[in-house]
Amino acid sequence: MKRKLSYLLVTLISVAIFFPLVNADQNINTFREKDELIQKFIGMCQKYPEYASYESIGKTYEGRDIWIFKIGNPHGGRVMWDGSMHGWEDMGSELIYLFLEWLLESNEIAAKQILKNNYVLFVPIINMDSYERQNKNFKTCQYGVDINRNFQTGWRYREPNDYSYAGESPASEPETQAMINAFKKFKPQVYVNTHYGGGPYLAHNENNNSSITEKILERIKTINKERKINPTYSKTSMRGSFGLAIADATKYGANSWLYEVEGGSGCYSHTEHSLYDIKTIYFPQSLPIFIAMCEIAESLVDKDFNSTTKNTDQINAENIPLTNQSSQSQSEVLIPDIEQSEVLIPDYEHSAQYPNLNKTIQYLETPAHVPEFQTKQLIPIIFCSIIFLLIIKTKIKQLNFN
Repeated sequence: MKRKLSYLLVTLISVAIFFPLVNADQNINTFREKDELIQKFIGMCQKYPEYASYESIGKTYEGRDIWIFKIGNPHGGRVMWDGSMHGWEDMGSELIYLFLEWLLESNEIAAKQILKNNYVLFVPIINMDSYERQNKNFKTCQYGVDINRNFQTGWRYREPNDYSYAGESPASEPETQAMINAFKKFKPQVYVNTHYGGGPYLAHNENNNSSITEKILERIKTINKERKINPTYSKTSMRGSFGLAIADATKYGANSWLYEVEGGSGCYSHTEHSLYDIKTIYFPQSLPIFIAMCEIAESLVDKDFNSTTKNTDQINAENIPLTNQSSQSQSEVLIPDIEQSEVLIPDYEHSAQYPNLNKTIQYLETPAHVPEFQTKQLIPIIFCSIIFLLIIKTKIKQLNFN
């Protein structure tokens, strides 16, 4: 009886010790909610006001601010990265936060050079309203509007029952208008629109300046070698637009790219991945892309950018003030113009060109808002628990023997 009670006591102690660790590990390692992540960005700006500031570039359909975080030298080469244009594709948002941390806290020479020579523009979350693919405008379509089909260049009408419904007209959605106004105001020389689910691949818009594109690709290759990175993504190009963000970004002067960070069946589950995976797998292979684009953008400043920089931001590069500007009224109202382009880009009806898309189509209508527990997180905890129990069992035997 005494031995049974001892075993029961050990079991209860083990549960009390290790169960909170399981929950804590899950909370630390899964993706953050949208508001929480934005607060992390704001916190970094408040911590490093000499390098970072932020402002609202517009409102979502439900009236939430869409934030842009401005890092580095306003007179430098401008690179814009965005995330969560599709509400459930939050890997890009987490990746952008790791870029921000690396820039401000790594003390790497490359990071310091970017802070000195570049103005990095992060829009980490465009679709602040939803954890679904579309925004919350259900007036015409039960799914909402796919923001990345609602831009001006190459926009085409889709039936209201289309899962990738493109809106009633080009740039009809406030999220789209906010991004177009950001392209026009900040004039990025390089723009990256992040997604996941159909990749992994890094695709440049074929309407880009081909010379700049080649320089970026060559520099990525060199940095990969220097950092001993063997990337898992492929490099490709996109013709046409279908109303994509990269098409409008190119129209307004950017060398634009669509980066599908990862592919696979689980990509559309919000918080399905752990931050550990982002930090150890996707961030290291994405960092050379980020560095290369900043370096090439900086090299273009003397050619076409000095004349426009001072007109868009009157901020001293040596003392960037912290700004917390919430837009009180909707951004500039746009009258969209339509430029039709050849439609030869990856889309659901053209998914045969990109085999990985076929793996994910069946998941598109499956909402997944609940964080999934990562089984691999249990392995070290179970191992420690077993060792702990064996030690206690041995001690009990020794006591009983004595």
